[in-house]
Amino acid sequence: MTIYKCEGFPSTILPDSKILILGTLPPYGRNWYYEKDELMWEILETATNDKRGDTKETKEEFLKRNKIALWDVLYYGKRYEDESSDKILEKPNNKNLPEDEQNPKPNIIWDNLQNVEVIITNGSSKAFKWLKKYNSKHMGDFKANNEDYYIWNDKIVVYRFYATSYINNPRKPIDREGWKQKWIKTIKKHLDNSRTT
Repeated sequence: MTIYKCEGFPSTILPDSKILILGTLPPYGRNWYYEKDELMWEILETATNDKRGDTKETKEEFLKRNKIALWDVLYYGKRYEDESSDKILEKPNNKNLPEDEQNPKPNIIWDNLQNVEVIITNGSSKAFKWLKKYNSKHMGDFKANNEDYYIWNDKIVVYRFYATSYINNPRKPIDREGWKQKWIKTIKKHLDNSRTT
């Protein structure tokens, strides 16, 4: 099976962004966040009571209006060509290797949060795993409050949620509507809080 290098989604964090939705790494050949069928956009529209439009530009304006940012934990990594496999290949980083052979390469999350108050990892295992692996030593440990809620650096609330793409897959044996509502309620709660402070 062919292995391809995949690039992470670029940061949309602005100085007034309050919520960061953090993915891991897009599947091979997919611009995941901007696809029309991504459940994430339906969730964000419901939580904000706002419309995102269908173009990349209108979606970026939608995010800006609602102080929501998107990013991926990894700057790049390598995946199998077959998108049915979400495995990210890992090997130890070696300073003697060229940069494009370092795999995977993380984004500098800890130094770019600005005024972010909430992080939701769009993937309860992989996105959260990589976030902890590459960022704990810079901003401290994640203190668990319950199974999907953490406090990072004593100020940032971190949720580990099922990926919206996973929730939208009818083959996955999970409570899809329950997880969709959890996403909506969490985003709405924190946006409402930020508007009253």
